[in-house]
Amino acid sequence: MKMYITGGAKCGKSTLAQDTAIALSARDGVPRYYIATMQPADAEDESRIRRHIADRDGLDFLTIEQPRHLSALCETDSFQPEAVYLVDSVTALLANEMFGKEGTDKHAGDRVAEDLLRFAAGVRHAVFVSDGIYSDAALYDDLTLCYREALARIDRALASHCDTVAECVYGQIRYLKGSGLTDDKAVFPKRFSLPETHQKSGTEQRREDRGMDRDNVQGKIFVFGGAFQGKCTCVRETFGLRDADIASCAEDSTTLPADARCICHAERYVLACVRQGLQPEAEAFFSGNTDIVICDDISAGIVPVDPVLRKWREETGILMRKLSAEADSVIRVVAGIPVPMKTDAPDAGCGQH
Repeated sequence: MKMYITGGAKCGKSTLAQDTAIALSARDGVPRYYIATMQPADAEDESRIRRHIADRDGLDFLTIEQPRHLSALCETDSFQPEAVYLVDSVTALLANEMFGKEGTDKHAGDRVAEDLLRFAAGVRHAVFVSDGIYSDAALYDDLTLCYREALARIDRALASHCDTVAECVYGQIRYLKGSGLTDDKAVFPKRFSLPETHQKSGTEQRREDRGMDRDNVQGKIFVFGGAFQGKCTCVRETFGLRDADIASCAEDSTTLPADARCICHAERYVLACVRQGLQPEAEAFFSGNTDIVICDDISAGIVPVDPVLRKWREETGILMRKLSAEADSVIRVVAGIPVPMKTDAPDAGCGQH
């Protein structure tokens, strides 16, 4: 089993990863390895590492310190491809490669993605933990944007490769792909309470499996998700759109693109309105030829100190609520995976009319 886990800080990612690794190890009677990737830079990092070690105490993990070049483990004499490997975290692996002693390497993302996929292909069981850092109202410098985009590409690659993808939201788990260890409750540690998302009805499972499909998503469609999650790619591939069918809003214009089948980056339109003291108009989006609207979710993270960015965050949330209410189908995209959030036909997958 290959599993990718994402979510915000302290939302339960490591707990789910550890318990999944324990369950797999117990079921198959194989060792379990914890691959520690963090390179401590200060006292705070050292403290975080001590907390992780204490959390694993008594769980019989064999720890491997591997801050870079994960696939090199597959070439060692002691490598056991049948064992269970928990990689925590992908976020640190990228940081180690991108911000090394040699300086900043803006091309590290593709290299890390290739390395992780090579490692995943060489083992039977792997659990990867990454951080969801894509939904805040901040305008970052180029280097930070480069890091976020690179991590998102890695996340999408792992999510595509893994047979199970889970998102942790404050201790609750949503399976975006696959269903975890549904049939292995007997070996799942008692300290972890299996959520109801394991108990999917046939309709719910069909809806997750179908995701976003041109045959079951029709009418007005609203698509949202964090930055760099693959929203435009999902829409383009699902509905066969050409580049000419997709128009992007601009941060310096309060005029929406005209006659576009799909309008993306609605949050940029909101920012332009806020800067010019105008009220964003949700009613203007689904008009004319436009039946698909895409927006970056900027609702999470620290509330910005800058009053303009704070207003941008609030007004984007209001706009997204209005677009969601008006749309026939609402799709959230996480790591390239489309997740249905709304349908007017509950037994027909995702919004079939």
